[in-house]
Amino acid sequence: MLEVVYELDFWVVIELFAIEANYLITFILIVYTSITIRKSILSNTKYRGVLSFIIFISLSFVIVYFDGLAFFVNNQANIDREISLTLALVFNGIVSIGLAILSGYLLENKINL
Repeated sequence: MLEVVYELDFWVVIELFAIEANYLITFILIVYTSITIRKSILSNTKYRGVLSFIIFISLSFVIVYFDGLAFFVNNQANIDREISLTLALVFNGIVSIGLAILSGYLLENKINL
């Protein structure tokens, strides 16, 4: 039905759901990393909540900027839609892994519980 009505292949729909799930995971990891930075590096700072929010906005802006840049390059290079979706999925996967590693490092080495 999706193929007839929207001209989408089943695997493209699955890939779109995977990308949306990856965006959600990336968002949660951005929030988690911001909170971890607040609890570890900014623990003795007076305005740590505001600084944590600024870090959250900065991380979000940088990730969205590079994600948009990747889509722009894909569109300029006239790359197929499936390849473009796969590249977006790989990019967000790498960002998610990087944020998880950063949060893990800060939790292991910088927080005294």
